[in-house]
Amino acid sequence: MIFADAHAHTNPLKGLGAKTVSKRFRESGGWFIALVSLPPTSLGLNPSPEGFERSIELVISECRAAREAGLRVVCLGGYHPAMIDKMIDKLGMKPEDAYRSSIKIIDLACTYIEKGLLHGIAEVGRPHYQVKPHYVVLAEMVLDYALTRAKDLGAIVHLHLEEGGWITAKDIEDRIRRIGISKDKVAMHHAKPGLLEHAISMGIPATVPAIYQVIQIASKHQGFYMFESDYIDDPARPGKVLYPWEISENTLKAVKEGFLNEEAIYKIHVENIARFYRVEPP
Repeated sequence: MIFADAHAHTNPLKGLGAKTVSKRFRESGGWFIALVSLPPTSLGLNPSPEGFERSIELVISECRAAREAGLRVVCLGGYHPAMIDKMIDKLGMKPEDAYRSSIKIIDLACTYIEKGLLHGIAEVGRPHYQVKPHYVVLAEMVLDYALTRAKDLGAIVHLHLEEGGWITAKDIEDRIRRIGISKDKVAMHHAKPGLLEHAISMGIPATVPAIYQVIQIASKHQGFYMFESDYIDDPARPGKVLYPWEISENTLKAVKEGFLNEEAIYKIHVENIARFYRVEPP
């Protein structure tokens, strides 16, 4: 059996970095990883266009290191909605200036996609914690712009969303239809049970944190979903959300306990990964 990580971060400045993480994941049976740029503040940078550009450059370098370690890699970068309140509250931007800066960052990510250095935009959407209402509106304006640019480029998008169940899934389904991007290009990232089943019913791909208790519940559903670690590579919060190699451990535990069989594992870790990320399995 081989295993994939559909969404992870590595931090070459403070954490283990992609070389070490990828080697450990390979040793656990890992074959694929999707690496996503960290928010600038996680790298000790300001949430400014310059900070975002540096974060994109770092994830591109980390993707190269992961490939050299023997993994097949998809590289995603751009923007995180948690930066909106940082821009306004920390940098003192007016909302309209934060919006213009955010659009500039999406455009920057798109130039890297056009160069073939990134495969998509991640992770855009809404803050999953309480913020001022107009911050959510701003985040949705950026989300729609990112989906539109991704549609034009044929790129993939990872969405960072609240756990709003049917409401969250229905809103995204409607946005996808209105903007005209293919559902197969958009993944609901960090979709736990409660949201996952609605994403499945609406035909929207999802990445599911491979926490063992979550796997137990997710295994009851058949559909277009993948497992992720959402590893943030932060020494202050080691192992959060999961180490990538824990995906392998938890998947194998689910097999032993009878929640998954080899056919289901192949679909989640190989078929769905190959379908969404357009990569050839080993």
